[in-house]
Amino acid sequence: MKKIYNILLVVIFIVNLSCEDAIDIVQPGELSEEVAFANVNDLQIGLNAVYFGLNTDNAIEISSFFTDETALGVENSGQNLDLLRFQLNTVSGIPENMWLGNYATINSVNRILRAANTISVNTDEQDTYNDILGQLYAIRAAEHFELLTYFSTDLKDDSALGVIKLDIVPAFDTYLPRVSNGELFQFIESDLSLAKSLLDNNRSNVEFITSNFIKALEARIALYRGDNDAALTLAQELIDDIPLATRTQYQSLFRDISTDGLIFKGERNQSNNTDGIPSLYYFRFAGITGGPFMEISRSLFNNLNPDDIRYDVIVQSSSQIDPGYESNKGKNDILLIGKYQGHDGQPLLNDYKYFRVAEMYLIKAEAQAMLNDLDGAATTLKELRDARFSAPTSLDSYASQTEALIAVLDERRIELAFEGHRYIDLKRLSNITGTSIDRDAIDCESFNACELGVDEFFKFTFPIPQRELAGNPEIRSQQNPGYN
Repeated sequence: MKKIYNILLVVIFIVNLSCEDAIDIVQPGELSEEVAFANVNDLQIGLNAVYFGLNTDNAIEISSFFTDETALGVENSGQNLDLLRFQLNTVSGIPENMWLGNYATINSVNRILRAANTISVNTDEQDTYNDILGQLYAIRAAEHFELLTYFSTDLKDDSALGVIKLDIVPAFDTYLPRVSNGELFQFIESDLSLAKSLLDNNRSNVEFITSNFIKALEARIALYRGDNDAALTLAQELIDDIPLATRTQYQSLFRDISTDGLIFKGERNQSNNTDGIPSLYYFRFAGITGGPFMEISRSLFNNLNPDDIRYDVIVQSSSQIDPGYESNKGKNDILLIGKYQGHDGQPLLNDYKYFRVAEMYLIKAEAQAMLNDLDGAATTLKELRDARFSAPTSLDSYASQTEALIAVLDERRIELAFEGHRYIDLKRLSNITGTSIDRDAIDCESFNACELGVDEFFKFTFPIPQRELAGNPEIRSQQNPGYN
């Protein structure tokens, strides 16, 4: 037990390491991975710790506060005002946390992979060993893709600058530049190919990497890169394999009671995490007396239908809804976020829903619209809505591709609310649909930030953090446009 505890401390140190730059990881005098990981069991312990890097914290935060999902809560005393005012720069916390956090996770993966090459593997351990490596390659691919999604200006342009490709354990004085999207996607595809060849394909537990995780990641990558045929095919395979959550199951899913409709989630409990998603919106617990410092935006609330089970999940039951909110200047409106209400007696703790099959329906519908199958897109959206409403919904009819894509974007806003998608959805689709951040004047006039100016659209791409620029001379000339 003492040995296992010591290994966990080493791995947690690796994952949470704070450093001058993302690749300045290996410090003189550190305990090497060859000592920390001496056998297959040690590799499993290391893998378990690396899983904590697969979370959606930063994605949820930027979508919640920078776009149009939230407004100031009744107990707000300045929390998130900078993001609500569209203030995003090289010292902003979310880009820095994602950059350093993802690269710390990737570096941890690389250290475990390097150690794996030095250990002896018995014949009866080979399948377990291979499966561990497969999961590690998948995690490395997912972390690189998340970095690309937020730090590259255009995922559809292979020649655009991506991020640092970290496929080694760098020395103390190693400095690496950003490379092109094309090079990164080749690397990601290679990792996913390795993962598929090594994974235990019989595993179905949604708390671990499975073949469905790989397929969902590939579907999202294909959609974001504009490969609509591949996105459609991959999404359909998952739709055929995983039932969509029913109305009852949908509620249970977000109470962390069931896993219906899930492809992968990051489990959080009292023993492995002390804080969680509800703490992004509440001081104490999800409720009107729980210290709500962020609430549902009026514009999002106005798009919800009480006959939709998503209304019951998104809107916390103790909310105070004022039909005359406009004339009352919102003073009597308390729209509480109810999607995360804690679990297992932990009011600020919830699991991360990393991939759901509902997203695959939305990927399918968007790909269909992009391929000008407008009737197909309408049918797919109806299938999703029918699972959320108590009675069958009407079938849309779209006069143009743009109209269909707006419908997809609107459905994504509701289905994936507070799950970390809105910021990237607007980045991907605003130029095509003409849709931008949608804030009700009641929520934003007090701090004069109701619209993001055209000259500020560059803020839908993260800046390279100042800490990275200071510590890595190779990247100083590679800052994203608008942040120079």
